[in-house]
This record gives sequence, C-alpha cells and structure tokens, in this order.
Amino acid sequence: MRLCKHRGEVVMSEKGVFEPYRLFVTADRILEEIDHVNAIIVEAIWKHGPRNLSELGRATKIARSTLTYRIERLLSLGLKIVPVIHLPYISYEVVIAKIKPREGKLLALYERLADHPLLRFIAISIAPHREIYVRLYNKVGTSEALDLLTKLRDEGLIENMYFEVCGDDVLTMNVASEYFSREESRYVYDWKGWISEIETSPTVEEVVIDEVRAYEELDDTDRIVLKMITENPMIDYVDMGAALGVNYQTLRYHYLKHVQRSLLGWNSFVLPVRSYESYVARVEIVFPSTAKMNMFLNTMHKTPLIMEVAKVKGKPAIFTGQIFPIGEAENFLWFYEGLQARGIIEKYDLALLIPNSAKVKPAPPL
Repeated sequence: MRLCKHRGEVVMSEKGVFEPYRLFVTADRILEEIDHVNAIIVEAIWKHGPRNLSELGRATKIARSTLTYRIERLLSLGLKIVPVIHLPYISYEVVIAKIKPREGKLLALYERLADHPLLRFIAISIAPHREIYVRLYNKVGTSEALDLLTKLRDEGLIENMYFEVCGDDVLTMNVASEYFSREESRYVYDWKGWISEIETSPTVEEVVIDEVRAYEELDDTDRIVLKMITENPMIDYVDMGAALGVNYQTLRYHYLKHVQRSLLGWNSFVLPVRSYESYVARVEIVFPSTAKMNMFLNTMHKTPLIMEVAKVKGKPAIFTGQIFPIGEAENFLWFYEGLQARGIIEKYDLALLIPNSAKVKPAPPL
C-alpha cells in the first residue's frame, strides 16, 4: 500500500485502510430525521423492539399509523436495529484489549484484527498513545481471544497489551428522548445535571449487568429464531415459519419461552451528534466501590454521552465508548474531573479514537 499526495492531502493509492464506517455514515443521515417524536420512538424500540407495534403504541401514546410510517421511513434510510443479547445465553463473553503495536506494524495489526471472526469492535487511538482498542468475543470456558492476541504477539506485531474479561454489555446506543430538545432540535449534554443526579442515584444496580445469574443456553431452534430477527427485525412468526417449514406457533413458543429472555434490548444505531462534528473516545473508569459504579451507571446509561459499556468481571470498573460534540470537550473533562473530586470515580483513562478506524459487529455470532 503506497501513500501519495493529492490536492494537498495524503491519500491511499489503493483501497484505504480507514474507510468511512458505514453505520456511522448511515447514522449521520438518520440524525437528520430525528425530531421529538422520532426520539421517543427510537427510545421505545430499545425496550419493545420494532415489530411489536401494540407495545410501542402503549409506551409512546403515538398512533399505530404514525408509528408504522415513521419506523418504515427510518428503516428505508438505513436504520440498523439488532437485538442486544445476553452473551452467556449463546456461551460468549467479551474480552476488552488495549494493544500497543510494534514500531511500523500498526496498519498490519489493524488489518489482521479487523477481519478476524472473533472481532466485535476495533478502533485506533490517535491520542494520547498510538494504540489499537478491541472488543473480542470469547467462547466461555476457552482462551480463544487470548490465544489470538498471543499469536499476534509471537508473530512480532504486538509490543505489549492489557486486557480484561467482561460479562454482558450493559447497553448500546440507548439514548433517552428526554435529552432531545424540542427548541434546539438536537440531543443536549447536561453535564451539571448529570453530576447532581449521580450524587443522589441509588447505590443498587438498576441497569442490567448480569454475570452471576444462571443462564439457560439456547437450543438450535432458538438460535435460528434469534438469527432471523437479527437479520430482519420486522419479521413475524408466520414468515419465520414459512421460511423454516415450521408451525408459526412453535416459533412463537420458542421466542416467548427462550429467545425473549435472552434479550437485553434492541439497539437502534442512532448517533446523538454527527460523527464528523464529534469526538469519539474510549474511557476506562475505575470506581472506589460497586455502589459508586451503580450510581454512575444508573444515571449515565440513558444519556447521549455513553454509546456502550462493558463491565469488568470481579472489579468495580467499566470500559465505555463515548461520543460528544467537539465544542463540549472542556465540559467533558470538567465532568470527569468533577466526579473524581467528589469521590464518585477513583480514576479514568481517556483515549481519542480515529472515527474512520472504528468497525463494529453489532450482533454476536449465531
């Protein structure tokens, strides 16, 4: 791959390594469609899914015809909706790794990891260090993810690495409609309000971070149903049955008894701010106690700041993906310094990511 100059810019003469991530591009386009009503619909989809219009209507008080039109409109623009799954139900967990490549091996290592079937998320940090940040699937009871990283280190691509094993993801892009301002027609970042709310938030867990509950593993039919609704969130039992040659009532039974219990929610990939007008950050946060961590998550899981969270197993610590407007950078730092001064967090580690280096697999392997 050769770099060349073109109209004053450095460009790739072959296929670029960092191509604009399709979901980010689509999310930017969908953001143009987000008004107060669509913000309410997107939030409700998280809890009830896009197909259950009766539940959505009861939750939003929006007419069924309006719901149908608006959801179809968003889907036609490319809105991606996928179920967020309790990973232990499909025998997976997440490994978060921060990797420093060997000198001159950054792009080679990125390409190797970006194409690997275990990958869930990858991005390169531009500051403060030249690192690759990855989330990998790992089959419970195995060391697949660690074996992959060890192999790449033995091949001379990795200088050093730090990793943690996490359980379920807590959330993914669940933006509460209360943060969409009718007057300004945008999502707002209420830094002072968040600190006040965190300080008075319950110390018991209100957000699902399940790592101790006994899970009933899905069988083959459950996995097929889950795969079908991942590929088409609007599919109904009749269409599923016709495709599989199975009575739709059987599929409905599997969904209600097994599949529905495995769902954390439904991820509607909507950015609260345009990707090209924002900073995308990886923030690792260590808390002085589990109670303080719960106070933070109970407040922040619904805000536009937090895109995703993974909880480190056995520690009061989380890995988060965060997005905020470029003009809010000072407020962002004030927010975390304020939380640290108040004893809510013990420490935080921040890295800014190259947005076009981000790649995501929204759904786990099924």
